[in-house]
Amino acid sequence: MEKDHCEGHSGTLALLQEHSKAIADLYDKHDDTMLLLNEIKLCTATMAMKLDNGFEQANNKPVVANLSNEITGTMISNTIKDAVAATASLRTLGTGATQAMPGNHVPPPPAAIAGNYLIVGADAEVVKSGTSWQKAKEIIMPRGGTFRIRFGMMRYNTNYNAYGRIYRNGSPIGTERVNTVGGPSGFVTYTEDIGGWKMGDLCQLYLRGQVSVSSTAAAKFRLYEGNIFARAHVTLD
Repeated sequence: MEKDHCEGHSGTLALLQEHSKAIADLYDKHDDTMLLLNEIKLCTATMAMKLDNGFEQANNKPVVANLSNEITGTMISNTIKDAVAATASLRTLGTGATQAMPGNHVPPPPAAIAGNYLIVGADAEVVKSGTSWQKAKEIIMPRGGTFRIRFGMMRYNTNYNAYGRIYRNGSPIGTERVNTVGGPSGFVTYTEDIGGWKMGDLCQLYLRGQVSVSSTAAAKFRLYEGNIFARAHVTLD
């Protein structure tokens, strides 16, 4: 009888263990269910926010509610590109330093710095006579900045001095150079660093003599700078 009692007790324990396991499983399933419900709530809130902001979901593609059809790549392309080449559209980021350039804008090259890299030279010998300043050489500046400018000058008459000066766009800007030595046997080289140039400016060399019968010769009118980015163009040599 005692044995039957123990066996009955063991059966009860086994049944309780099974019930405990079932209860634990229910708790696990409850946790999974709560996680799923939270995800559903989050998705629902997101969709509601999209609807509140004027969007709807059609064919898994967001479209603006007041349009008759979905936004297409062609519509976006037509909006982004410039309708007129000289007018920036959506590429305009702001004003001043943050403003984007229009489609036909050509960025200027960086400013030049004085140095010893030869950019261009008008080397032919030119002779001018008389006491009035006369243009002998001319170079179009490739960009703005500071350039080192050199030229050789010689007096043809040993009794009279030779004069030379660098001009910008027809106005004198360089130091007036005077050659008081030598004769037609050799040139004296003059060098000057001049800043304030802009792209398209005319760098010019003017010459004159001391008296009306004296002559001044010039050659090797050259531009130098510290970096090489572009070539200048000789317009008078």
